[in-house]
Amino acid sequence: MRGILSRYLISNFIKSFLVVFLCFFIVIMLLESMEVVRKYFSAGYSPSMTQIIKITFCRAMVSFSSFFAFMILLSSIVFFTNFHNKLELIVIKGSGISPFQIFKSIAIAVAILGTFYISVFDSLSAYSYKQYHKTNTILKQGKDFETNMTITNKGIWLKDTFDKKSYIIAARGFSQKTSSLFNVRIFEFNESNDYIRLIRAKNLGISDGNWSAKECVIITANGLRSEENSVNLPTKISYKNLSSMVADPREISFWSIGKYINMFSKVGLSTIGYKIHWYSRISIILQMFAFAVVAMTFCVNQNLRDRKAYMIKVAILMALAFPVYFLNNIVMAYGESGVLPIAFSAFAVPILIFVTGILFLKKK
Repeated sequence: MRGILSRYLISNFIKSFLVVFLCFFIVIMLLESMEVVRKYFSAGYSPSMTQIIKITFCRAMVSFSSFFAFMILLSSIVFFTNFHNKLELIVIKGSGISPFQIFKSIAIAVAILGTFYISVFDSLSAYSYKQYHKTNTILKQGKDFETNMTITNKGIWLKDTFDKKSYIIAARGFSQKTSSLFNVRIFEFNESNDYIRLIRAKNLGISDGNWSAKECVIITANGLRSEENSVNLPTKISYKNLSSMVADPREISFWSIGKYINMFSKVGLSTIGYKIHWYSRISIILQMFAFAVVAMTFCVNQNLRDRKAYMIKVAILMALAFPVYFLNNIVMAYGESGVLPIAFSAFAVPILIFVTGILFLKKK
């Protein structure tokens, strides 16, 4: 009997989530479409209808990724309100089933939605952010910005062109202190792609429209060898462009980000943003459970006929949800800045809310 009841609760909770998700999606799409039209047309760009739809959809998907846990809260409110209206909660509690036992079924439903989020939705969000960034660049620059950069566990490979010359730059890693590449080899080619020379440098940075190589050994195509204190090579790449060539954490799915963290740490690139992003995805799962249990402690009320008191409790719950959401973002920011441990900043608030909710639920 309880197995049937559990399946009933799970299916109804997921249905409530789908209703909230659909309503949220429509509202977010409308708001994003207005913002996209205002932003691009006021700036003098003329995106096509296809581009407007694409950008709107991608922005909406990224927004959904951030507010997924909040939708669990709204779903919980809709779920319990429906049960109150149908008096089904009275029947369930009258049969001797405690609120804590009811929450076990809700937790299973949240786990199913959490699995969907981390395995499917997060990947769609990462893909959407990448497509939005690409389309945005095409509109503003007339073409997609080609990164021409490859990062592996063994180093960084970069292709650059200027006028009739081209360079292939291979570096062991990136120095955060000097904002430059180190242990560098530069292969220089002419307009016919004929090899001209190899430049070995201890450091390679960008300044004043030039690659600036220090402590160089130059080997020509004929095998002649010479040494120079510095060599400057013209480039259109700026330090900002160089930084943007590294994949944005928001473009990487949960399942791939561990590979990037390991790879970037080996070549000296900062991994803090990637670790924060990875932990934030787990944090969202914890937030889902926290919001579900808190919603239940507010919505499961013995006095079901006092609808005014019930709606006041729901209003209080909604009012508290926003400060808690922003408090979690503030703590995460402290983790990203290095003030707090990353794992602590990601998990502290959701775990605290979840434990508090469980303790109150046991007293019901």
